Amino acid sequence: MVQLRQESRETDASSYATMPLDTIKTRMQSIEAKHEYRNSFHCAMRIFKEESVLAFWSGAVPRLARLSLSGGIVFTMYEKTMEALDRFGK
Repeated sequence: MVQLRQESRETDASSYATMPLDTIKTRMQSIEAKHEYRNSFHCAMRIFKEESVLAFWSGAVPRLARLSLSGGIVFTMYEKTMEALDRFGK
């Protein structure tokens, strides 16, 4: 359980640290991006100037919830698989 909490904190930190890049990437992948932005740096500058620095973290809560949920599922499946393999191997 301690390991799961530590992994959750690491997921939180990495999610918030990479969120600005993810926001820029998502904007650049939009259909309008070709007409709106010259490049990724131009996109970042427009977000900063027109929407504020907090706009880089818009959508962070749903992303964090998704990552936490998927991480919990993967961890649980790994533990249950290892338990089953241990029983099978005996």
